[in-house]
Amino acid sequence: SLWQISYGIGITNPTNGTKVLATAKPFVLSGLTSGSHYSIFTRKICGVDDTSAWTLATFANTSCASFAMPFVEDFAAWTNPDFLACWNLEGGSQKLFPQATSGTSLISARADIFYTWQVGDDAFLSSPQIAITQNAILLLEWSKEHRAAFNDSMIVLSRIVGAAAWDTVAVYEGTSFACNCTPTGSPNQIGFLNTDTLSLPANYVGQNIETALHIIGNKGYNLYI
Repeated sequence: SLWQISYGIGITNPTNGTKVLATAKPFVLSGLTSGSHYSIFTRKICGVDDTSAWTLATFANTSCASFAMPFVEDFAAWTNPDFLACWNLEGGSQKLFPQATSGTSLISARADIFYTWQVGDDAFLSSPQIAITQNAILLLEWSKEHRAAFNDSMIVLSRIVGAAAWDTVAVYEGTSFACNCTPTGSPNQIGFLNTDTLSLPANYVGQNIETALHIIGNKGYNLYI
């Protein structure tokens, strides 16, 4: 069997991609650029001048090398809702997406809990690898109001890269999951960001780690990070 693969960063047409032939499955693409969003198309080579149609695009994100401390993510470069370089948006029934704040340069990660999520929907956002060289803290900026009787939650997680289990750093839920900072009468809009300082485990020193947010919705108000 013989297949042709066409791939490239952000391409929408297979004729514009880099093309390779594959004689077996699975096939590994090499020489890819780290922290990039690839479109991949395939078709079967049936004979001379005889091929199947190209498949619809499959998408893949490449990982990144570890970042040094201090690592800062302000989401300013996040434009594609389906791709945030070096981060993983997968793992939940919903995804966070970039939200611009009118009149400012601020971009936040928004969980649209109130408008589009259903009860029990969740989202998972995990960071790139970070090399920990000394005792570390996590600064988390967020904006959200509590909606009475609709208890959303957010679990802040971390782990050494390769570990099976996550460590729980902090849990936000119920009335504690409210910053009292959104515009008056507009609880679904972003307000002043609340900043929390969270300590990471001391045994992370000398290790590569990753952090994550697990947001679980119950039809409360929207969350901005």
